[in-house]
Amino acid sequence: MQQLLYRYLVLKGRLDLPELGRLHIKRVPAGLLAQQLTAPFQQVQFDPVEAHPSRELFAYIAAETGGDDLSAIASFNEWLAGFKQTLQSGTSVEWADLGSFSINEQGLLIFKDHPSFIKGPSFNIGASIIEQELEEENVQREKSDQYWWIYAIVLLLLGAAAIAYHYL
Repeated sequence: MQQLLYRYLVLKGRLDLPELGRLHIKRVPAGLLAQQLTAPFQQVQFDPVEAHPSRELFAYIAAETGGDDLSAIASFNEWLAGFKQTLQSGTSVEWADLGSFSINEQGLLIFKDHPSFIKGPSFNIGASIIEQELEEENVQREKSDQYWWIYAIVLLLLGAAAIAYHYL
């Protein structure tokens, strides 16, 4: 059942677990952090909110297992009861390719995502590359600043030509 729910989560981007919370996939954009360029990736997040599974989930389970909606609801509820019972016994539940669930000392449900879930590569960017790009940008800016007076002379001549045309 876990593999089936995992596929549903990846397909739909959200999975509601009654009395536990909601798993959803969040897209994290590319970024630059401490000279490390990271590719955009997807991250699984767990929100301990009031969640109710949709009919779409049960229709998906029924279609994948070849049963009807009632058998899908029954098998989901049976799996969920076992999942909750395992958590309440104090053991951690590992969900393959997704992460692990556990209950902390305060009785709160904690989710730790698996580090390899749909994450892209990251690249080290040396300081020399960044400094080189900044230097090239400064050189281009200095070149454009050296010729500002040419534009001023051209505008002055155009203005003088317009005045001469008007009065002559």
